[in-house]
Amino acid sequence: MNKGTTKRMIVMLIIAGLILGGVVWFQGFKTKMIAKAIHGQANPPQTVATAVAREMRWQPTVDAIGTLAASQQADLSAEVGGLVTAIRFKSGAGVRAGQLLVQMDDAPLVAQLAQLQAQAALARQNLTRDRAQFALHAVSQATLDADEANVKALDAQIGAQRALIAQKRIAASRDPALPVHFARLPAARC
Repeated sequence: MNKGTTKRMIVMLIIAGLILGGVVWFQGFKTKMIAKAIHGQANPPQTVATAVAREMRWQPTVDAIGTLAASQQADLSAEVGGLVTAIRFKSGAGVRAGQLLVQMDDAPLVAQLAQLQAQAALARQNLTRDRAQFALHAVSQATLDADEANVKALDAQIGAQRALIAQKRIAASRDPALPVHFARLPAARC
């Protein structure tokens, strides 16, 4: 190694030593200052409430904070969603088996049921007419079969519509094994 390289190497080692020494010194200084700040923080004075002791009559009640839960309750939910139009029970009140508890808006479904019933009445009239005409050989058996199928299909649609309307009503269980005492109101939107 030549003399210039050795000199640069020594200067670099001295600078690196100073930087390393500065980092170590700063970490020690920081730790010392944190310890001093923590040690300087004393506990604030504690607030103490006092009362004069005196003799008084014992009250047979105890004030307490807690949570009560009903021994029998039910959480209500509907199979279908909708807007609740009526809540027909009070929270915590007993209800009769089968009593309507919550009614959701079923007006569109009821209107559609009326429409299906009108169609079914017309289909029955057509079936009656076609039976009379079939006896006179004025219509074919296929026409009579189609009329009968139409009446059965409309009856099935009426049954399905009534089932949808029933899903918009929540009633207390008719099963005696299930509780009929409610402690919570259902949510406003189901």
